Amino acid sequence: MLKYEEQTTDEQSAHASDSSVLTNVADAYFFGLGMKTNYRQAFIYYKKAAALGDIIAKEQLGLCYEKGLGTEVDLAEAMNCYEDASDMGSAVGSYRLGDFYYKGIPGLAPKDQNYAYSLYMSSLMASYMSDDYLALADVHMRLAECMELGNGVLQDKEQALTFYELAAEEYEDRVISGDMRCEELLDQAETHAEALKKELAARQEQHK
Repeated sequence: MLKYEEQTTDEQSAHASDSSVLTNVADAYFFGLGMKTNYRQAFIYYKKAAALGDIIAKEQLGLCYEKGLGTEVDLAEAMNCYEDASDMGSAVGSYRLGDFYYKGIPGLAPKDQNYAYSLYMSSLMASYMSDDYLALADVHMRLAECMELGNGVLQDKEQALTFYELAAEEYEDRVISGDMRCEELLDQAETHAEALKKELAARQEQHK
């Protein structure tokens, strides 16, 4: 089977209108699947697929613009991609857009943690509605922080603990499946969960 970079012009033309094929090619370049990682080529194919309305391509194109992978950093374009993906029901697009408002981006997205929290909740609902469970760990981590600190929602450390524990389980599943990028996030979720357990246990002791 030909590698993507070895495909003939006719094959490339035949695939040009198939957004899922373009996204698969982009993923191969982005993640180094069967070839060397090439963010520039990944960006090119994500952009083509996103123009055809592919929701995953829009998510990934936003990430390329946000992190400067294969292109210059352009937070305005990243935000546009995430907004488009979110409007299409993307859990990833919603929580990444929420991150912009959670932290605030000068001249682009005012800091609005209430709105960020609502986007995180939208992401949670979108995950369940689309059976896109890969995003759940990331969403649970964000909701846990909001509830632990009372950012954008009433403080609820018990619920925060539940979400940290869920995130830890979900990140562990992803690590077991081979996604070693989640190891650090797994450690963070477990650390936060343990700290909250101790805090809540100490609070109970004080009220005895």
